[in-house]
Amino acid sequence: MKSGKCAICEKESKGLWLLNLAQIDSLKLIEGKNVRQSVCENCAGKINEVVSVLNKADITSMKKAFDKAGVKPTDNKKGRPVATKPNGNHPKSDIQNDFLSKIINDNSLVQLDAVEGIGWRGFIKKYDNFSIIVEGESGDREELIFKHAVKSIKPV
Repeated sequence: MKSGKCAICEKESKGLWLLNLAQIDSLKLIEGKNVRQSVCENCAGKINEVVSVLNKADITSMKKAFDKAGVKPTDNKKGRPVATKPNGNHPKSDIQNDFLSKIINDNSLVQLDAVEGIGWRGFIKKYDNFSIIVEGESGDREELIFKHAVKSIKPV
């Protein structure tokens, strides 16, 4: 432990703890400062108490923990929501899903090129967000292929 000023209460202390504040960034205790900060034992205890309550959080227990620790959440100074809903005027089409649906509907033979250089050839039968089921050209077997392994899909 080293001595110096606490990053939160700014009091001199002989035993400072090094905390990774990225885990508790939502508390905004020391806004605009580095992620790793030296804090006194008193502030470290308060932070840990608040964080443990937040992990089990409901509104009442959060308020009690903030009050007990003397921590106040930051205010939304602009008075508007932090996040807004996207505008409904944009198309909700997904190019990848549209392309795969067209291939399935046309029952097209495709060549799937893999990131690692291996390739597959067959008919796409089903797909979801993470995987594609490809039936071999002869129709004798199906294979589950994860989308992250596919570099490109080309109709043959």
